[in-house]
Amino acid sequence: MGHFICYPPIELDVMSILSYTPLLQHPTTPDYYISVNAISINGEGRHFDGLGHGGVKLSTMVPYTTLRSHIYRSFLKNFVKATRGIPRAKRVKPFDLCLKTRTLGWTRVGLPVPQIDLELANGKNRTIFGANSMKKVSDNVACLAFVDGGKRAEQAVVIGSYQMENNFFLFDLVESRLGFSSSLFFVRTTCANFNFTSTL
Repeated sequence: MGHFICYPPIELDVMSILSYTPLLQHPTTPDYYISVNAISINGEGRHFDGLGHGGVKLSTMVPYTTLRSHIYRSFLKNFVKATRGIPRAKRVKPFDLCLKTRTLGWTRVGLPVPQIDLELANGKNRTIFGANSMKKVSDNVACLAFVDGGKRAEQAVVIGSYQMENNFFLFDLVESRLGFSSSLFFVRTTCANFNFTSTL
């Protein structure tokens, strides 16, 4: 397989920082899925029933990760608990939890809020940091960018495009696996900095 080079500040082959998990496909749909055993917030709240025996769907068409109602309520409850020391702001649709951010500051990977881990079936974690979990809606307000898909949502969980921004995903169809990075902000780059002409 080739190389995926990004700049600046260093020349980095993103292939060197990828983790992998099996990539699932269903015979009746062209969509791609991964197996997720649990969702945790700061390592807690791991018991989410009904994450989908057929896998969790990946979608660039859905703007924010969507969870079936019973999963969403438990997830939201745990995130509310984990952020109880942060002042609340008025809700902004379609989000249910919004925080005042003026006193929080920013880190390399966004707001310093609890990390969200997707605990994958092969023992890997895909960690979502503030840059991909909180949507800035004003100078002083950011909202948890996960939404309630309803009680009868077709998919238990759909990972949306906001949770994929500035993370690198490699759909390796030959090996039936998904390669994924953490936030590219950790290595001080973004998806916009890829050099697609490199022949390394």
